[in-house]
Amino acid sequence: MRLIKRVVNILFWLLLLAYGACFFLDAVPLEERVCAPIRMTVSHVTSGLKIPIFEIMVVGIPVLLIAMLACGHISPVLTVAKLLLAAYIVTLGVPARLPPRISGISEPGIEEYKRAASLVCERINALTPSDGDASSTAALAARSYATDKLNVQTGIAPGVKASLAPALLTDMGIVAYYAFASAEIVLNGYAPDFMIAFAAAHETIHFLGITNEDEANLFAFAALAESGDETLEFSAYLCAFVYIGAVICSEDRDAYDEMYADLPASACELLDARHDFLERSDGRLGAFSDTLNDVAISLRDSRGAQSYSYTSRLLVAYLLQ
Repeated sequence: MRLIKRVVNILFWLLLLAYGACFFLDAVPLEERVCAPIRMTVSHVTSGLKIPIFEIMVVGIPVLLIAMLACGHISPVLTVAKLLLAAYIVTLGVPARLPPRISGISEPGIEEYKRAASLVCERINALTPSDGDASSTAALAARSYATDKLNVQTGIAPGVKASLAPALLTDMGIVAYYAFASAEIVLNGYAPDFMIAFAAAHETIHFLGITNEDEANLFAFAALAESGDETLEFSAYLCAFVYIGAVICSEDRDAYDEMYADLPASACELLDARHDFLERSDGRLGAFSDTLNDVAISLRDSRGAQSYSYTSRLLVAYLLQ
């Protein structure tokens, strides 16, 4: 036991020093040679289990720590805290120090938004959802895209699992999340299918080391749109309509209503289902979740949850390129 503690301490301080150096030096070597391989290894271990290990940890670790403190065992508590902090550094901390993948994208004009929305609506009308497990396929599509286009050598796809508490996630407005401590993608089965597919791709992009929310959204869109699977393409373009349509609606409600009216009935039903899903998170639990998410994102991106709003400009640039 003492040997384990000593090893954990040495590795923790080495990792902490390396992470501190990332604020002054290039973080790419640490990400490629240390953090990415560790994430792949942890994912390989946890992906074999069908239940989300992270949710078991969320319940079990606090109970275990309280029991240890009650018995006067402080040292194991500190060891667990160091392991969790090390997991954060490996999965989100170091990747957040990498240079942005996309820069220099200015805010498009409303006419550019309308042109992009026209392309999106055209694709939505042309695509018909097919049967299949979109949620698990989306993660594989995202991994394939990131490997081919971003030169990220993954080798192992993260475990994609259904949450044990979908009702709680729904009340919190969560469609999916990246469990940093166990390298898992956990999905909320109560969310509409097209949202699950997009969220699975988005969280997989986080797993690959892209921490900015707007960039993850863009790469998720590209992964699904170029997957060759009509169900995933439909999910990508319907989510793009949500982001781009929100901007148009705020600037020109009549134009938005006209575009919405031209969508097929199946797409409108899914958008209504999305609205109903998000309405369930209007309470205090949803507000707490939003605040917690904003704080968590702010640790790696000064824009906080506002970074999601930049997705629309990236999508317009991508669609009109």
